[in-house]
Amino acid sequence: MRRMIALCLMLTAVGACSRHDEARARQDARSAVADVKAEARTVAADPDLKKAGAEVKKTAAEASHAIKATANEARHAVKSTAREARRKADEG
Repeated sequence: MRRMIALCLMLTAVGACSRHDEARARQDARSAVADVKAEARTVAADPDLKKAGAEVKKTAAEASHAIKATANEARHAVKSTAREARRKADEG
């Protein structure tokens, strides 16, 4: 949201500028985009971040398996309880 506001302000300012100022603002914007792209590539290639990402993925998979196992145990417990309740109701 802040970026959008900054972009709107920049575009408004560019509209009031001379051609020279407009060209300088355009070049500054291109330079900023290039800097962001370069940083993104650097971050994407960072081995520590790749390792952290792999660890997060592994932990998420382990958590998923644990949740599935717990849900399966709960399902069996509910079925068992329901069977027991039916049996007791039938006995009367």
